[in-house]
Amino acid sequence: MVFFPTEFAESLQASIDKRRDIGRLWTLRTPESYADLVNFTSNDFLSLNSGVHREETLNEIQRNSGFKIGAGASRVADGTSAYTFALEQWLAEFHNAESCLLFNSGYEANVAIFNVLPRPNDIIVHDSAIHASTHVGMRGSRASLIKSFEHNDPASLKAVLLGILESDPAVARGQKTVFLAIESIYSMDGDIAPAAEIVQCVKECLPLKNAVLVVDEAHSNGIMGPQGRGFISDLELENEFAVRLHTFGKGINAQGAAVLCPPVVKDTLVNYARNFIFTTAPAFLTMATVRASYNVIASAEGAKRRESLQERVHQFYRSLTRHPLWKISCKKDRLRVAGASKWKSMTFISPIVPLLTKGGLSHSLEDWLTEKGFFTIGVGFPVVPKDKERVRCIIHADHTEAEIDSLVDAIVTWGADAHI
Repeated sequence: MVFFPTEFAESLQASIDKRRDIGRLWTLRTPESYADLVNFTSNDFLSLNSGVHREETLNEIQRNSGFKIGAGASRVADGTSAYTFALEQWLAEFHNAESCLLFNSGYEANVAIFNVLPRPNDIIVHDSAIHASTHVGMRGSRASLIKSFEHNDPASLKAVLLGILESDPAVARGQKTVFLAIESIYSMDGDIAPAAEIVQCVKECLPLKNAVLVVDEAHSNGIMGPQGRGFISDLELENEFAVRLHTFGKGINAQGAAVLCPPVVKDTLVNYARNFIFTTAPAFLTMATVRASYNVIASAEGAKRRESLQERVHQFYRSLTRHPLWKISCKKDRLRVAGASKWKSMTFISPIVPLLTKGGLSHSLEDWLTEKGFFTIGVGFPVVPKDKERVRCIIHADHTEAEIDSLVDAIVTWGADAHI
């Protein structure tokens, strides 16, 4: 048996036991554990895993049959193939960007962006609901000040920026750069950033243009914009956001991420991002999966799947708000479904549906939905604030009308306490 200090092992086990006792223990689920459940957990919004992506990936491999299996080394050694360069160039053109740098994950890309780009005395301002990876990057940055503004609130952003200008004349003189970090669609609430208003606010407060706008398009990539180019492309704001992060693990149904940026930013990341320099490059099969997915989402098939996804999301909210138990569920105050009051006025509705419960009840709802045949995930503190625990549901393009209606029935039955 391997030597391992007893006291240390007991300390680790105590932490695990504590998390289990409060219902916050993450476990690695085997595919068999949810094989018979309807999946409302996967980030495969467009249901590309249904087979269309596999077929196109095999075609992409066939078109490039002379590939090497492994990358062999870091990108700064001999880990960059001709296919890597071609894919980065293609992605830059597809997303209307000057250049592109591939990372092995969106998490690593966010860490690199915020670790490396802010200089000493620069400032980072971020939405309060920004992703954990951005926080990790900011903690390792050289920025002299990191400030948050209230989630999706341009008025709060303006107040923060004006406060910085008042306290730091160097910002007003354009001698310091302000980095602004937002997401397009937020992963836990599923709500969409008021990006146009945020851009206008920054322009008004920082007329000397000493701001770098950074957007994480993880949850909009593939499902929004022309040919699935993302939310910022949908708004035609590509030139306003100097750095755009497009991850591949959600709507693209692949792995990795692309940082879209000016060439000088790409060169800076290549030279100073330690998690890029000292990481083995992505292998061909990983990159071929990415390119194959883009081939699908940019095609008529991709357009059909985006349309189907929106139809299913609309059906969810329509079925929810028309259900005979919905009003009773609202009065019970056990459950609140974000978006239920405003979905009719929205041209695009996020497929991420947070089912917010009273404190301590999210796992009760998760267990109930599992019993009814649905795979969902309960989410609590510290992933979300203590008073905002929830079950996170994700709707997919290939969900059937019957599956959506059955899910809704299970949700409102639990919310109305009618299952007791």
